[in-house]
Amino acid sequence: MKSTGYCHACRKEVAENPRVCPRCGAPNPTLGYNVTKPIAVAVSAIVLLSIVADVLHSRKPRYVAGQTYPIAKTGLVCLTLKGLAKTTEGGGVTPDQAAQMGCLRLAPEEHPQVRVLAKDETAVKVLVLAPNLKVDNFQGWTAADNLDPQPVAAH
Repeated sequence: MKSTGYCHACRKEVAENPRVCPRCGAPNPTLGYNVTKPIAVAVSAIVLLSIVADVLHSRKPRYVAGQTYPIAKTGLVCLTLKGLAKTTEGGGVTPDQAAQMGCLRLAPEEHPQVRVLAKDETAVKVLVLAPNLKVDNFQGWTAADNLDPQPVAAH
């Protein structure tokens, strides 16, 4: 049984696998020169790998346990993660309510620093380093975005 195909140049049917098309003279007429599919596969693979890399590599700052960071914005440091979560529900709490939940306010203008002890997805457990403030040596949890992403330079 003879196999047939179509010439890539003139689109006419040709028998077998001739070296040239008998109608238009194109070399290797049944050999496909379609590069669209391989390019589409390569571009799709690159896009997919980029998405996977972006998901796996979070753009959030990476806080390192044991390093010291300045406070970047006013926020609370709470004894427990649960307390921290409660303070952010429903638009926040008053200073008295925060104190009842075991939370203290830190503001960047007071120049406190914190040493990272542990972390989870959205919060960081810290030790407050503020010798001139009553919150010095307080341990608790704070929102990660309250910290400056750059650690304090070691002296």
